[in-house]
Amino acid sequence: MHLRRIESGRAKPQRAIPSDEESPGEIRLQISGWKKWALRGALAVLTPCLLLALLEGGLRLFGFGYRSSYFLKKRVDGRTFFIENPKFELRFFPPALLRLPSSLTVPSSKAPGTYRIFVIGSSAAAGFPEPAYSFPRILEVILKAKYPEKHFEVINTATTAINSNVDLPIVEDAAKHQPDLFVVYEGHNEVLGPFGPGTVFVPYSGSLKAIRSTIFIKSTKIGQLLDSLHFLLVKGKVPSEWRGMEMVAKNQLRRDDPRLPVVYSHFQSNLTDICHAASRGGARVILATLGTNLKDAAPFASLHRADLSPDQLTQWEALYQQGIKAESERNFAQALDSYLSAAKIDDQFADLQFRLARSYGRLQKYASASQHYIQARDDDALRFRADSAINQIIRDVAAAQESNRVALVDIEKLLQTTPAATIPGAELFYDHVHLNFSGNYLVAKTISEQVDLILSGSARIAVSQEECARQLAFTDWNRASIAKDLLPQLQDVPFINQLNHDEQMATLKQQMATLFAKGTAQIVAAARSAYERALQLAPDDWMLHNQYGILLADSGDSPAAIEQFRKVLRLVPYRSWPHVALAQALAKSNRSEAQQEFQEALRLDPYSPNAHLGLGRLCMEEGSSEQALSQYQAVLQESPQNAKALVGVGNVWATQRNNAEATDAYERALQASPSLAEAHYHLGELLMREGSTEQAVSYLSRAIQLDFAYADAHVKLGEAYEAESRPEDAIEEYLTAAAVDPSQLQRYYSLVADLLNRNGRHGAAELALGDAYSAQHKWSEAAGHYSEAVKTNPEVAEFHLQFATALNQLGRNQQARAELATAMRLNPRLAGKTAIEPTKK
Repeated sequence: MHLRRIESGRAKPQRAIPSDEESPGEIRLQISGWKKWALRGALAVLTPCLLLALLEGGLRLFGFGYRSSYFLKKRVDGRTFFIENPKFELRFFPPALLRLPSSLTVPSSKAPGTYRIFVIGSSAAAGFPEPAYSFPRILEVILKAKYPEKHFEVINTATTAINSNVDLPIVEDAAKHQPDLFVVYEGHNEVLGPFGPGTVFVPYSGSLKAIRSTIFIKSTKIGQLLDSLHFLLVKGKVPSEWRGMEMVAKNQLRRDDPRLPVVYSHFQSNLTDICHAASRGGARVILATLGTNLKDAAPFASLHRADLSPDQLTQWEALYQQGIKAESERNFAQALDSYLSAAKIDDQFADLQFRLARSYGRLQKYASASQHYIQARDDDALRFRADSAINQIIRDVAAAQESNRVALVDIEKLLQTTPAATIPGAELFYDHVHLNFSGNYLVAKTISEQVDLILSGSARIAVSQEECARQLAFTDWNRASIAKDLLPQLQDVPFINQLNHDEQMATLKQQMATLFAKGTAQIVAAARSAYERALQLAPDDWMLHNQYGILLADSGDSPAAIEQFRKVLRLVPYRSWPHVALAQALAKSNRSEAQQEFQEALRLDPYSPNAHLGLGRLCMEEGSSEQALSQYQAVLQESPQNAKALVGVGNVWATQRNNAEATDAYERALQASPSLAEAHYHLGELLMREGSTEQAVSYLSRAIQLDFAYADAHVKLGEAYEAESRPEDAIEEYLTAAAVDPSQLQRYYSLVADLLNRNGRHGAAELALGDAYSAQHKWSEAAGHYSEAVKTNPEVAEFHLQFATALNQLGRNQQARAELATAMRLNPRLAGKTAIEPTKK
C-alpha cells in the first residue's frame, strides 16, 4: 500500500519504491514538465560549448595558430616593450598575401613628459614607396622642434592594402598602450580592401555584423583552424602571390553600384567606433580627409552607364573621338564642345570627365577643370582613391564626435587651396594617392598645427621642409632610389591603362636622367654626408641607420653597410628582415656569417622568401646548385608564382646548361611578374649565350627600361651591341654602367678601353681609363693615362685639356698651363669650358 499526502485535495506521488532490477541504494530522480525541457536545452547548449572550449584549450596547449593582437610583448636587457605582430593581419589576408606593418617599438610604460601618437591608415599613411619619409616621420621632426621640452613618440601602424575594417581592431589594441592622440588618415581602400566589394583578400560582406563576427571568430584558435581548412579548400582560387594593384584590376564598379552605399555605411560605422575606442583609451583623435592626385593621375578604368543603348554608344564614341582628335591638334575649345556633347549622352565614363577637365585647364577655366577632375576620380571604376563621399563621411564623423575630443584636418580642401597645387598633381604625389616629400611635409605641418591647438602650448615656428629633409637625410640619392622603385610599378597594370601613362613615364624618366646627370659618385658622397649629420642628431633612429646601410651597400662599401645593419638589429630585435639585410651585406666578404644570418632570419620567420632567396644565391656562388634549387623550391612551395624564386630556378638550370628548362623558368617568372627586370636580364643573357643576339637585345633593353640603374644589364647589352658591330652603342652602355654603379668604375672603363683598342682607337682608350681614375680622384694614375692619350693622338684638344686638369690637381701648374694652351690652340671654343686654378701639392 502506497502512502499518500493530501494537499489541497490533490494527491502528489512520492518517490517510487525501487524495483528489484535497481541496484541497492540507487535513487531515481524523475523530472517532468518545463524542468525536463530546460535541462535538455541547457545540455544542448552547454555540451557543444564544453566541446568547443576543450577544442580551443587543446589547440592552445599544442601551440596551434597565432596571437591575434596587434602588439606582442617582448623583453630585452631588462626592458619590456611591445612590437608589431607580423601575423596580426592573417584575419584579413590569405597567408600568401599577408601585409606587414613597419617595425615599431612601444615602451611598456610611458616616460614622464612623453606624448604618444598612433597613426592609423594604409599605404598613403605608411609612406609608400619609402616609409622613412612618410608624413608621420616628418610630423615627429616638426613636433620635436616645436616642443623641445616634450618627448614625442609617433607610432605608425599604417599598412599597405588595409582599410577601416582592419583599423578598428588596431585602435582597440593601441588604446591599451597609454595613447595621447590618434591620427587617422584612412579611406582609400574601403572598396578594394578586406571585405570590400572589389576585394580579392577575403569574401565581400554586405553585413557589418557578419564582418565583425568573422574578425572575432578568427581571433580564436578554432576560427584559425577553420580558416586554415578553408584556404586548403579554395587553394588555386585565391591569389598565391602578391601582385599589387593588378590583383584587383578586374573588380570595377560604376558610380551607381548598389554596393557602394553599403561601403559608405560600413566606413562611417567603423570610423565612429574608432573614435569611441580612442576615447575609451583616454586619447584625442584627429580625423584627416584624404588627398588625391587629380591633375596628373587619369582614371584607371572607365565604364559606361549600364542602360546605354548600342545606338547611343555609337553616337557617344563618335563625339568622344572627335574630341580626342581636336585635343591632339590643341584645339581645346572644339575638343570641349565634343566632350560636352558626349557627356549629354553618358557622363559616367571617367576618362571623358578627365579629358573635359584637361580641356578646361588648357583654356584656363580652372574652377570647371577642378570640378571635372573630381568627377573623373569619383567615376573611376577602379576605386583606389577615396572619393567625395568618403571624404564627406570623415567630415561628418568628426563633426558628430566633437564631444569625444575629435578634430578634423581637411587635407583634401587644403591641397586644393595651396597656391602651388590649386588642382593637386605631380608636385605633391608620386602616383594616384602616395604623397611625395613635399606632399608629406604639407600634411605633417597641417596636422602639427592641430596638435598645437590640442596642447595649447607656446609652440615654436614649424621647421621648414628643407630642414625636415636634412634631419631625415632625404637626398638626391633617395629621390633616385624612389624613382627606380616606382619605374616598374608604373609600367604594370593598372597604370598602363591610364590615358596619360606615357606622360607619367616621360616625367619619371626625365627626373631620373636629371638626377644621374649630377654624377652618381657626387650623389653618393653628398648622401653619405647627409646621413652622418642626421645620425648625430638621432643616433637611435633605426630607419636612418637602415637607409644609410642600403646606400652604403648599393655604392659598394660593404664593411660600412654591415656596421649600419648591425645597429639596426640592436635597435629592432626580434625581426627577420634586419638579419636578411645584414646577410646580404656580409655575402661579399664573409659567406659563413652571411649564411648564419640567413638561418637566423628563417628561425624568426620560417617562411621568409628573402632569406631563402639569399641562401639560394650563396649556394649558387659556391657552386652548390642542388642546394640552391632546394632553397628556391622552398619559396615556390609557399608561393608558386614567386617570380624571383623562378628566376633562381632558371639560373640553376642555366648553370647546368639546361637551356630549355632555364628558358621555361624565366618565361614563367615573366608571366608572374612582367615588370621584374631581373627576369628580363637573365633571359637576355641566356639568349646571348645561344647566339640569339637580336632577341637578347630586346630583353636586355627592357630590363634597363624597368631598372635604369641595373649596371649588369647595361654591360650585357653593351656586349650584345658589340656582337652586332655597334661599338658606339656598346660604349654608351658601358659608360652608363659606370655612371649608375661607381663602385666598379675601373671595370666598366676597362670595357670601354678594350673595345676602343680593338677598334684601333688607342688614344680614346687611354682617355677612358684616365676618366675612370679621375672620377675616383686618383690623379696620378689619371695623368698617366691622359699622357698616353696625348702621345697617341696629339692633335685632339680634349686629350690635352683632360691632361691639364689632372696635372693641375697634382700641383704641376707650369706643365698644366702648357697643356691647356695646346688645347686652346687646337680648339679655341674650349676657352669657356675650363677654369683651371693653380693648386699646391
